[in-house]
Amino acid sequence: MSLAAEKHGKSQTQYNKGPYLIFAVRTFTDRLFHPYDDGRNDFGEAKSPDETWPGGHAQRIGNMASMAETGDIRSGEGHERGRLWRSVALSLREDIRNGKLVAGMQLMTELDMARHFDVSRFTVRRALAELEKEGLIRIEHGRGLFVAEDAIPYALGERTRWTENMSRASLESQRRILASTVEEADAVTLRNLELPRGAEVVVIDSMGEVSGRPLSMARSYFPAERFRGIDELLRLNPSRTVAYRSFGINDYKRKSTRIIARLPSVREAKTLKLPKTRPVIEIHKVDVDTEGRPISFGISCFSGDRVQLVIE
Repeated sequence: MSLAAEKHGKSQTQYNKGPYLIFAVRTFTDRLFHPYDDGRNDFGEAKSPDETWPGGHAQRIGNMASMAETGDIRSGEGHERGRLWRSVALSLREDIRNGKLVAGMQLMTELDMARHFDVSRFTVRRALAELEKEGLIRIEHGRGLFVAEDAIPYALGERTRWTENMSRASLESQRRILASTVEEADAVTLRNLELPRGAEVVVIDSMGEVSGRPLSMARSYFPAERFRGIDELLRLNPSRTVAYRSFGINDYKRKSTRIIARLPSVREAKTLKLPKTRPVIEIHKVDVDTEGRPISFGISCFSGDRVQLVIE
């Protein structure tokens, strides 16, 4: 065969494939953008019941959506798992609402729960995620599963006191100092404490706990010229009222309070044992003595789902 003929032959072969390629592309696009059903498949044969549109396709799509909801498309058991985790969640929800599982009670582990309900850990985990979303349980990494308590009412008023708030709610609580130092105040602290540039402040990091669980963390600033050594007094006795008396202050009140809702930082989530997606309540406050002079500026961070602020 001559070079020209060979070349012509290859071209002819390539051209002969063209109609089939065009047919395949057109068929694909027609099926994609024009789901017209003439009762026949792409080869001109009568469709089986499973191939009809929308019946078979819709049914398969519905099954896949159901499986996707439970995270198990591959196994084909999505519908059954969806029924199972809802059943587990319903059982636990009823036990909580009926008082069989009381607030603060620690639940069995995921593994024990899977054995108890005779389901997989995946199913248990899905049920627990739903109950946590509803606020019925809390999951503390490293500690376990607990029935959620009601939010603690925390009054904010002219004379806001941690001890009084906890006593009013009949809760066992404590505040402890994590760290303290003396440093030059930044611009925000200077403004809130009405101090001159270059003034020093006593900085105290503390944490508040209720029934052994962290509820809040705070950073407080005190004018060092007036309250040097207050950190040592608060280590001995966490009551600020008592500490202030050592400096000649018998009463104090709240000048201002600012409240912010936001997501926790990595440090806050770890300290308060919160998921990073659970909001915290940040409170900025300034306390003054009876003459109106600022004595402390503080920023507190509370677990958003564990406290209910009451403005008095």
